[in-house]
Amino acid sequence: NCLAGTPSVPKNKRFNFRKDEFAFKGDTDAVQKKFLFLGLCFLMIVTSWIFATVARYSVTSTQAELAKQRLEDETFKVLGQKTVSRTIIEKKLMPKTVKKSPVPVKDSFDIIFELSKRVPQRVIHDVEQLQIKPGHIKIVGLVNSELSPGAAGDNTEEDELSPTDLIKSKLSEFDECFTSFKIPRVRTINDRQEYTMEIDSKCP
Repeated sequence: NCLAGTPSVPKNKRFNFRKDEFAFKGDTDAVQKKFLFLGLCFLMIVTSWIFATVARYSVTSTQAELAKQRLEDETFKVLGQKTVSRTIIEKKLMPKTVKKSPVPVKDSFDIIFELSKRVPQRVIHDVEQLQIKPGHIKIVGLVNSELSPGAAGDNTEEDELSPTDLIKSKLSEFDECFTSFKIPRVRTINDRQEYTMEIDSKCP
């Protein structure tokens, strides 16, 4: 009767007569062993992941260091300095340049026009040689020794200048192009003077 009524008695109030290897083992022990097994598996997975990550980082770090050294060697050959900075490399290889129009603001025809327009009428002037190069103009001209008389009764500052100095003064007003003047030679030929004028120009 006692055995027959056992199922109706709560487990915590039942008598347990099993001993040694026949001792009763509850569900709690089995669950604990499963959790312990799962924990060990998880620990092994995490440990494997850590080792794989460290190994991959070590390989990547070594490759990055080799690539950095190669880049520094190449930049030293090309640029003369070791650098891995993209900004510095782009600045050295592709400097910013101001795009200039292929057509100059003032060409040679404009220079000739300005020269003829700015020579005063009081100067009897003949051009023997005119050489126009980029940034430089050379004039060899022949002028009278004195200025032609101006209007009756006029007394201007021009009267104090020689013909060559007056030409230089008038041409210097064209500062849009002309920057500096030199008259390295003036020589007298009969009653006239031959001069050479060198002009530095920003155009053509």
